[in-house]
Amino acid sequence: MTEISTQHVYARGRDYYQPVPASSEPRRDKPPVPTISDGVPVRQIMTSELVCVREDLDIATAIELITRCRVGCLPVVDEEGFPIGIVTKHDLLEASQTGAFELRHVMMPMAFTLADHASVAHAAAMMNVEDVHHVPIVADDGRLVGVVSSLDIVRWLVTNDGLYGA
Repeated sequence: MTEISTQHVYARGRDYYQPVPASSEPRRDKPPVPTISDGVPVRQIMTSELVCVREDLDIATAIELITRCRVGCLPVVDEEGFPIGIVTKHDLLEASQTGAFELRHVMMPMAFTLADHASVAHAAAMMNVEDVHHVPIVADDGRLVGVVSSLDIVRWLVTNDGLYGA
């Protein structure tokens, strides 16, 4: 018996469901086509003027800082400038509701970073896989030199399509 799965298809503003037979063969996607984003280093689009904080900063001050500086995240660094975590607007919103007092209790410990010579495509792929909107960028010595956000990538894409002033 053929197994049936459902595929969600949108047409003319209404939802239609169309049965699609499930295939027993593995999906064979075409190999990826290199794009300009494969050759552009992330250092060209990252934000390098950072607002960094320490893990013992209180939540209220972090909220005031992220609002006043109009940034989406605050990288958390140690005494030597090495990233140890990151806190986002979303993290601070949750913290304000849970009663946490310091960033160390709400920050995401640094699980990943990208080298400043990594490609824009690599940054976008990492954001997709990790389901994040900000990636800390480090120099060869591991010190934080920037942050690339999903908005930085969107702005870069739009600029390269000629839709946004350079």
